[in-house]
Amino acid sequence: MADLFGNELDSLFLDSGVSRRVSVHPVVVFNVVDHHSRRPEEAERVIGALLGVVSPSGEVDVRDSFPVPHTEDGKVAVDMQYHRTMLALQQRASPNLQVVGWYSSTALVDSKSVMFHGFFVRECAAPPIHVTVDTAIDAAAPKLRVDAYHGVSLTLGETVGSLFVPVESRIALSESEKIGLHMVARAVAPLAIDGVTDTADSGANATADADDADADAAAAAAAAPAAAGGVETGLSNANVTALLKRLRAQLATLRDYAGSVVDGKQTGDAETGAAMFDVLQSLPYSALIPVSYTHLKL
Repeated sequence: MADLFGNELDSLFLDSGVSRRVSVHPVVVFNVVDHHSRRPEEAERVIGALLGVVSPSGEVDVRDSFPVPHTEDGKVAVDMQYHRTMLALQQRASPNLQVVGWYSSTALVDSKSVMFHGFFVRECAAPPIHVTVDTAIDAAAPKLRVDAYHGVSLTLGETVGSLFVPVESRIALSESEKIGLHMVARAVAPLAIDGVTDTADSGANATADADDADADAAAAAAAAPAAAGGVETGLSNANVTALLKRLRAQLATLRDYAGSVVDGKQTGDAETGAAMFDVLQSLPYSALIPVSYTHLKL
């Protein structure tokens, strides 16, 4: 076989690598939506690093993420120093997690995505995956869509380009995550959140009924054909924004309470203090924040 210039070619193929499956945990979707909501006005999308583990079979379990500043207006660039600083801090809290790929807050995959992917190729021990969270929600598509891709090289005698191939993906929900999302949904029941779609290994979707008034009842699973190439979280942009605003208000209340106790403006309650301490200790980022508890008057 010869190319257009008459040169003999050994092969024409796509180097797709190993077959991969991607599991994305809910916290990653929340992180991407929060990051997108705080983007500069002129930015169409945001990107960031995905943290997780890769099994010997090649399955990628995406458990966390963090934002990475970038520019794509004219010159495409990624803040490598920021990325590596954040990665070092993240691995202090979760040393078993590694960079497994990157995310984008739009469904757009273009030539600039190839450049971003090339950066993360150098940062990952295994071939990185690319996850897109489509935050462009409207009446016609009221749910967040999450897709995963594997970057492959287009070879024509030698590598001449790259492209993204969709891979099987699912929202991974552990029992504790299901309970947590169920409780969050109940807290904002007036917003009528539809629920969370959990794609099982068989390729079916299990939809959790977030409006169920029984907190102890497990979410009812309803099997449905999985959408090809992606999964849907079932959380609308308005609902996610409302959840984040409510969480921020609750954190502000806790901050004001702790501050007034430390300043001696009110007497601390031992039970409340113990509960706050347990919450702080359960957070994966708590090890990154230098907090002294010895001077609190509880």
